[in-house]
Amino acid sequence: MLAQFLESPVNGTIESIAFGGSGILRHDGLVVFVPFTAPEDEVLVEITHQKKSHAQAKLIKLKHAGPDRVTPRCPHFGICGGCQLQHLQYDAQLLAKQKFVEDALLRVGKLSHIPPIKIVGADTRFGYRRHVRFKLWPSDNGYRVGFVGADPSIFVPIASCHIFLDDDAPAILGELQEVAAKLQTKPDDVAHVMMLKDGPRFVMLFDFSQPISEKNLSLLEASQAQWPTWKGVVVRDRINEHVFGDTQVSLNIDGLQFVCDPRAFVQNHPEQSARLYCDLLARIALVQPKTALDLYCGLGVTSILMARQGISVTGVEVSDRAIALAKQNAAANQARHVSFMAEKAEDVVALLLKNNPDVLLINPPRAGMHPHLLATLKTRLPKHIFYVSCMPATLARDIGQLAQVGYSLKHCQAYDMFPQTSHVEVLAELAR
Repeated sequence: MLAQFLESPVNGTIESIAFGGSGILRHDGLVVFVPFTAPEDEVLVEITHQKKSHAQAKLIKLKHAGPDRVTPRCPHFGICGGCQLQHLQYDAQLLAKQKFVEDALLRVGKLSHIPPIKIVGADTRFGYRRHVRFKLWPSDNGYRVGFVGADPSIFVPIASCHIFLDDDAPAILGELQEVAAKLQTKPDDVAHVMMLKDGPRFVMLFDFSQPISEKNLSLLEASQAQWPTWKGVVVRDRINEHVFGDTQVSLNIDGLQFVCDPRAFVQNHPEQSARLYCDLLARIALVQPKTALDLYCGLGVTSILMARQGISVTGVEVSDRAIALAKQNAAANQARHVSFMAEKAEDVVALLLKNNPDVLLINPPRAGMHPHLLATLKTRLPKHIFYVSCMPATLARDIGQLAQVGYSLKHCQAYDMFPQTSHVEVLAELAR
């Protein structure tokens, strides 16, 4: 049956969008996921992988477009793996993401009741990203710069990226391609470059898995001096790190000045992250805390914003670089009653919860809370937990675990921090 199924194209109509951005088509009791399709599209698809209850397919022909379909702006869309929803009207993108969060809480978290979930849309929907990470792909002539494709076996050289650069942005990608093509490659080297905006200029972070040659190092140092748009360059491998130029970028967040650099995490959408911080601080103020514990605090933004409200805050982050920036930001903003620790959250949470902080703020990576951290929370039971997440499934999983020990989800709001993609940011408030 499987061989016959794979050989036979399937006609159908897309019902809705699943988490990850693929359209859902149903055929003979099978759920079929079809990337780059829109609700009510009438399509002809070819099934590429099949399991007992679901299958993956590729679009062969769009027979009739659904009402939410629009023409993507980017010429790489559908081949590049960076955007999944650029073919949808923006209201349809928001509706899909709101449903991603609702479905995760109900199906993954297994919550019997959830509060109404709203999603905050973005005004800036292209050119919004603060930073982007490109793959450096070895070729016969140095490296090429681009993304791994929607098909992971394909590399997509990039001449433009509409969610990172405005149409009138400087020719930075051309400069980067030119420099990368001159770099020496090494067998088995895995290389990337991250670009961080600072107005019309950029800070570059080149990562190589193999030791950096002196020729490559000299070329990148000269490039930083040659190109006016290259504000600073960090070059590192597994052992060494080299810095050329100025690698710090200044951010204004709610009237305070922060610095970041490409070696520490910073939220990608300036406008939307400011809205999230504003809403978070307002929700925290309602419980009138005197003390707070900020886990995965990054470069200290939320810790310092809470300290400005008169809250005594301890921030924890595993990255030494991020903590150094957090301390620099605290000093620059004359933040009192805030301290930072460069530790794994799961290693120190039990000790820090002995102080019974009034508020616990958690902003973990996509994998969610470490199992040991979650187990500790289920025994220590802080009264108020605020959870910021970029992955609805792991957020729902963790909330479901906390619900088993008496926490309820009081408030949940989604933010479109990543327009044109299937990603969504969520702010959840739990209380026991």
